[in-house]
Amino acid sequence: MAAAKVSDDGDKTATYQLTGVTAKPSSRAGAISLPVQATDNHAATGSEVLLLNTTGGTLSGAVTHKDGGFGIVGATVSATDGTNVYTATTGAGGAYTLSVNPGTFTVNASKANYGAGTASTATAVALGGSATPVTDAKLGSITLAAARAAAPGSSMCVTAVVCAAGYTPTQAANKLPKFYIRDGSGANDNGLITPTSNLGFRVYYPAASPVEGDKVVIEADKIFNIFEETRFDAVTNYAKIASGAAYPGPDAGVADDVNDSMNNLSDVRWGNLITLGAVTVESVTPNAYDDWHEFTVRDSSSDIAGRVLVWKATPGVTEADLPGVGAIINVTGMLSRRFLPGEANIANRPNVVEVRSKDDLLTPTHEVGSAGAAKQWGDNNKVTITNPMIVTEIDAGFFYVQDEDGTSGIRIDGLPSVALNDKVMISDGLMGTTAAG
Repeated sequence: MAAAKVSDDGDKTATYQLTGVTAKPSSRAGAISLPVQATDNHAATGSEVLLLNTTGGTLSGAVTHKDGGFGIVGATVSATDGTNVYTATTGAGGAYTLSVNPGTFTVNASKANYGAGTASTATAVALGGSATPVTDAKLGSITLAAARAAAPGSSMCVTAVVCAAGYTPTQAANKLPKFYIRDGSGANDNGLITPTSNLGFRVYYPAASPVEGDKVVIEADKIFNIFEETRFDAVTNYAKIASGAAYPGPDAGVADDVNDSMNNLSDVRWGNLITLGAVTVESVTPNAYDDWHEFTVRDSSSDIAGRVLVWKATPGVTEADLPGVGAIINVTGMLSRRFLPGEANIANRPNVVEVRSKDDLLTPTHEVGSAGAAKQWGDNNKVTITNPMIVTEIDAGFFYVQDEDGTSGIRIDGLPSVALNDKVMISDGLMGTTAAG
């Protein structure tokens, strides 16, 4: 209890002095109110409220990402000694400062659309002193499933593995280099005809140079407008934390997964890595636009063909690598949305599969037992005839072979070192029809 000393200053006033005033343990460092009441010898009373400044200590530090190591701005910091709780919001670099009572404190942090992290080490703060946790509070990332559920325009932090990078141009303002990240955090809800739990997101960050297999932490805004797919943009922090990391392989897709002539405004399929298996090439348009080629494919899933886009910047791919009409191929790529500069009609921004590399354009080889069986495959299909064939005629630039039983023959373009009646094997031949049929 405080001791009071009173000095009589006259008939109407007196001066009092309080000594030994101590704050309650639950009081906060800083200004506090102290009510004072006095009674004179005639039982008259008076009261006042004094403003006192209580002293404590300073607790300061910085909240960072537990894997990326960068400071997180706008996080809510909570420090507690088991009785009192002090809060603050982090500023630049994730820094915070708290005025606290003397005691031992543990700091935690939180922020919307960031994952759970770890608390600081216990940190003692002395009266009039300052302290910083040896290991401060950290935050983590959310999954791509949680990012997909978050509102457009939200800032968030995700960790995932790069599954596509380095295949789009960098020179034009409206064709920023992009890459895709992927995880398996969904719940069999990625929108494909045969859905899986694998999800992907497109990322715009020209300052990064990711390669497939990089595990990355990305702090960015989730952006969507009616002319482009949902994506991460306005990246504020980026960190590669591993190389050669595994990511979920391509999902099995069909033409009906990508054949939209009009996109809805929230297509959950965007960003998926898919393989269209054994689809037939319906049309091929080299140099469809300045930066890419296109072709369409069809299968039994729909009467409408799906569209495949091949960026001219795609590693290892030239116009000569485009498949021919009628070829039955497997094609792998990112399910994206075609961008046409200046195009205001959403119907002209259909979904597409974007090929990542030459390896994504595969024409499977069909094994057959005879020339007659080979002819059952259309032009631009690869065949291997598993039984020996007999050379029956040699001409300028080509020769003919036939089955050993003589039932069927076929022309072979090119002139390797063969002689009449040689027995030869035909491997990985590309079927075609000459002008004469």
